[in-house]
Amino acid sequence: MDAKMLKKVNDNLPDPIKKIFSPIIRKRLIQGDAFTNQYNNLMHFDHLSLDHKEQMQYDLLRKQLIHAYESTVAYKKLFDQAGYNVYKPFDKTAFEKIQIQTKEEIRKHFNEYISSKNINYYVAYTGGTTGDPMNLFMDEESIFREKAFIYHHWQKLGYDYKKSTIITFRGVEIKNSFYKLNPVYNEIIVSPFYISTKNISKYIKLINSHKPDFFHGYPSAIKNFCRIMKEENIQLGIQLRGIFLISEEVNEHDRGFIEDTLNCPSLPFYGHSERAVFGEEIAPDYYQFHQLYGYTELIPTAIEN
Repeated sequence: MDAKMLKKVNDNLPDPIKKIFSPIIRKRLIQGDAFTNQYNNLMHFDHLSLDHKEQMQYDLLRKQLIHAYESTVAYKKLFDQAGYNVYKPFDKTAFEKIQIQTKEEIRKHFNEYISSKNINYYVAYTGGTTGDPMNLFMDEESIFREKAFIYHHWQKLGYDYKKSTIITFRGVEIKNSFYKLNPVYNEIIVSPFYISTKNISKYIKLINSHKPDFFHGYPSAIKNFCRIMKEENIQLGIQLRGIFLISEEVNEHDRGFIEDTLNCPSLPFYGHSERAVFGEEIAPDYYQFHQLYGYTELIPTAIEN
C-alpha cells in the first residue's frame, strides 16, 4: 500500500471500520521500508562523531545534487553556470557560489525543475508566509521519512512509535462530530473550534476513555483547553507523558501554563511544507537543524518571494 492509498483508506473509511483495521493500517506505515530505513539511520546517526555526522550529510547532499544535475534542465544549467562539479566531493565554498533561485524564477520555468526520473509524487504547496504559495511535487515516500524524523524527536519525551497514542488538537474539518480517528498516526483528532465551557465535558470524557499518552497540536488550542479546565476546576483522569507543540509560536508564559495545567513537559519542532529543514529543540528556545534531513544555509539578507 503506497502513500496515496494509505491516505485514501484512512480518510474515507467509517470510524468503526477504521477501529477494526487500525493495527493493519498503522503497520503499513511503521513497517514500510521508507520509514524503517530512515528511523534506523537516525538511531545510528545519534552515535556518530561530529565529523562523521558532517561527512554523512555531505555524502547525502552530493547524491541529491547528482540526481538534480542528471534529471533536470534547470539545475544542470545552474550548476554549469556556477562551474560546480557535482561528481567531486562536496565543496562548501564552491557550492555557496551557486545562484539562489526565487519562487518567481521557479514559476517562470517550472517544467525545467521537474525530474525526468519516474518518481511517485503528490502535489503540495508552500506555506506562503513569505509570498504567494507555490505548488510543489513531493516524493510520496517523503511522508514516511518525515514521520521517522518526528517520531525520533518525540522519543525525547518517551514516545514509542510502536504503541504510544495521541490526542491531536488540529483545525481540520470534521463532519457531524468534534473528533475523528486517524489510525495511520495512532491518534484521535479533536476539533479546537468547539472547545468551550459548554462542551469541555465531552472532550474530557473522550480523552479519559481513550487514555492517550501524549497531546499534540496547536499551542493556542491546547492553551484554550487548559484555560477552560482551570476555570471549571476540571482535571484529566489520566496522566499524560508529554505535549508536542506544532505550527505556531508559543511564548514562555503560555508554554509554562500548558505544562503546569497538564503536569507534563512539552516539546516543539520546526518544519515546513517544502520539507527542506527540520529544526529540533535541543534546549529551551534553542533549535538545531537535523543534518540528515537536509542542508540548511542561513543567509544575511532576505530573498523576497
